[in-house]
Amino acid sequence: MLYQRIFVPIDNSTPSDLALSEAIRLAKSLSATLIIAHSIDTPTYGRGNPEILDSAALEQPLLESGNSLLEAAKARVQAAGVASETLLLQNRGDPIAQVLLTAANNVAADVIIMGTHGRSGIMHLLLGSVAEGVLRQADLPILLVRGD
Repeated sequence: MLYQRIFVPIDNSTPSDLALSEAIRLAKSLSATLIIAHSIDTPTYGRGNPEILDSAALEQPLLESGNSLLEAAKARVQAAGVASETLLLQNRGDPIAQVLLTAANNVAADVIIMGTHGRSGIMHLLLGSVAEGVLRQADLPILLVRGD
């Protein structure tokens, strides 16, 4: 079989929404499972001095928001009749591209489908590109879906 486990990172943007749509179509045609992932940047401040900042309290809204995003995506995928799993990743300062690639490898993904904003020029220099980082470092196929 070609692709059985399709890794789809989402971030509540138009490009990731379009990538999820493409992943649903591909998964449906292949009877594959989607692994829907979302990464949150968890706070690293206050960990050494919990009396100054309660990092667990700061983390809670991020976890709730991430889980809500994943559950909405899972409901959309299930409505399309596609099997899925969700994965909430907690990033503590690592490059997001590496976090996504590590997660994709850990779940034995066969392909990654992700959105890209398609920025160029100065916007690309200022904001970088997670998709480009994944593309440069991946050892498995990548399908990039460009947003409007």
